Amino acid sequence: MPTDEDILALVREAFAVPRPEHFTNHPGCSECAEQNETLQAHDLDTISSKEIGSPAWDPITMCTNEAFQYWMPALARLTLEPDDDYFGWYGDSLMSQLEWDGPRNARWESCTPVQRQAVAALLEHVFATQSQRICPDDLDRVARVTAIRSDAGQSHDQSRD
Repeated sequence: MPTDEDILALVREAFAVPRPEHFTNHPGCSECAEQNETLQAHDLDTISSKEIGSPAWDPITMCTNEAFQYWMPALARLTLEPDDDYFGWYGDSLMSQLEWDGPRNARWESCTPVQRQAVAALLEHVFATQSQRICPDDLDRVARVTAIRSDAGQSHDQSRD
């Protein structure tokens, strides 16, 4: 079984993308601009649940697909880290981000097969090693998100793959 470090290295390699100039589509949206500023102040190693752990105010929700790909290694890291004293386990937020808009959503479509496989490996690892952190009512949700993300099939845009 891979270790947390193995999974984080796999995700970091798959999502080794350039840092976007802007993380959100912020023109004309003051909340998006504020969330963009929050993300601009951090990098993959410094972002914490303090900045992105609140379900009520999560800048990752407003990220472009490219920005989500950039942040994925940090999201994986936070999911495998100990629970935040205030926000709890980040994995719940990650599941929401990955489940958003159902199977083959825009974020899934924007990922390469290698990136999809890395997310699937992360989710399988979480299910195998972190199940005690998953609320029993959410076990089906995690299994559903894992199934969505495990489908490394072709996107509608065949040229990306």
